Amino acid sequence: MDSQGEDFTVAGIGDMSGDVFGNAMLLSPHIRLVAAFDHRDIFLDPSPDAATSFEERKRLFGLPRSSWADYDPSLISKGGVSTPAGPKPSGSRNRSGPPSAWIQGRPRCHPTP
Repeated sequence: MDSQGEDFTVAGIGDMSGDVFGNAMLLSPHIRLVAAFDHRDIFLDPSPDAATSFEERKRLFGLPRSSWADYDPSLISKGGVSTPAGPKPSGSRNRSGPPSAWIQGRPRCHPTP
């Protein structure tokens, strides 16, 4: 794969204000970021335009503080969303609980056909 010459799909954990994730998402204009989340927001873009989304990620990275809520919704493809992650279910800090309890407490986003 030529990450500098052909589009490729990425999903990740973090946001554009983070040093690691933010810098990584600016390494190539060919990244098609389809999903990302952090402790505040969930971002889904099922069919992103690589060039347009790269410019928007650069804009977010340049803000003093940013989150996926700052992503221009007009640039998100059909079926995509940027939404608050929502509260964790009670007891989710208890590491002995099943991961499914935490996952089920997250909002569900279903792409529109």
